[in-house]
Amino acid sequence: MKIGITAQLLTIVCCIMYSSSIAHARVADYQKHPASAGSEMETTKINRTISELDTGNIEGKKGMSVPAGRGRIYSVSGIGYGFTSGETNVLLQPKFSTNLGFDISLGKGDFFVYPSVDFLIFRYDQQITDPNYLYTSQRSRASFTIFTLAFGYRKSFGNVSIYPFAGIGGGLVSEPRISVNESNLEAVLNKKKSKTLSAKGGLGLDYRIGQFVIFTEANVLHNFDSLQERKINVFPVYLGLKSNLSSVFTGKKTR
Repeated sequence: MKIGITAQLLTIVCCIMYSSSIAHARVADYQKHPASAGSEMETTKINRTISELDTGNIEGKKGMSVPAGRGRIYSVSGIGYGFTSGETNVLLQPKFSTNLGFDISLGKGDFFVYPSVDFLIFRYDQQITDPNYLYTSQRSRASFTIFTLAFGYRKSFGNVSIYPFAGIGGGLVSEPRISVNESNLEAVLNKKKSKTLSAKGGLGLDYRIGQFVIFTEANVLHNFDSLQERKINVFPVYLGLKSNLSSVFTGKKTR
C-alpha cells in the first residue's frame, strides 16, 4: 500500500510539473509572437491557470473555491496523554493514550463530521472501598474507551488549518478490583466495567503534506457519570497523522 501511495504521489507531481511547463512554454511563445487580440486573451487564460496552480486554489464550475489537493475523507490516528485535574487527579493519573477516527468534510469542506474513539489509560488509586472486595486497588490501571460523534468547522490558511469541534458520545470505563485468597496466598485482579455518557470539545491544528496531514489536538472530555464519587474531567492532548482515504471511498484521486 505504501508503494502504491508513493507511486501515486510521484505520478501526480510529474503531471503537475508537465502541465505547468507546457503552460509556461505557451505563455513565452505568445509573448514572442502576439499575433492577434485572441492570442492576448489566450495568454490571460494561461496566466490565470498558472496562478491557480501556484496558489493551490482551483475554481469550480459554479464559482465555488475549494482548497486544491485536500481530500474529503481522512483516517485519524493520534498518540498522547489524557491529563486530569482537581478531584479527578487523586483517583487517576495520566498514562500513554491513543485516539482513532475519521475526518469527513461536508459541503465545500469548511464543515466536517468527526467520529472518533479515545483509548485513555490511567494509573488508578482506589479511594473508596468496594463492598464486594476486602482490599482496595492501588497503583493499578484503569481504562476509558469513549466513542464520540463530533462536528467542527475548519479554517484553512494554505496548507495549515485550524478547527474547533464538539460532540457527544459514551463508552466503557474499566476499574481494577483485587480479590485475595489467603488460604492459597493468591491475589486475583478483576475488572469492574461500567457505562458512561460523555461530551467532548476541542481545538486542533493540522498541516497538509501531500496525501497526509500532521495534526495536534487539545480536548476537554467530560463524563456525566461519576467515578468513586468524583466528577471525571479529562483533558486529552494528541499528536498524530491523518491519511487521505478519498480515492478509496469515492474512486477519485486527489493531489
